Amino acid sequence: MLKAKRFGTPIWPILHHAWVHGILMFITSLFFLPFYFAVLVLVIQILAHWAIDIGKGRVTYLIKSTQDSTKVEFWILFGFDQFLHQLTIILMWYLI
Repeated sequence: MLKAKRFGTPIWPILHHAWVHGILMFITSLFFLPFYFAVLVLVIQILAHWAIDIGKGRVTYLIKSTQDSTKVEFWILFGFDQFLHQLTIILMWYLI
């Protein structure tokens, strides 16, 4: 999964990783939301997490300087990736 996330391919290990995040969000959501909204959170989280991780992996593959943790490009991409993940969660809670 780590190798797949690093380069954005193959997509199936990344999808498995996204499912883990989706299920955790689903379980958490059940404490605060009706079941059908928790299912919606599950689906959105899986799709968004999968797309963000594939995108980051593809950028990492195309821009070699983002593969080196001693370079600022690595940390910019890492920060942007984390920003997108957090933004997804914030937008889900805001919209639901």
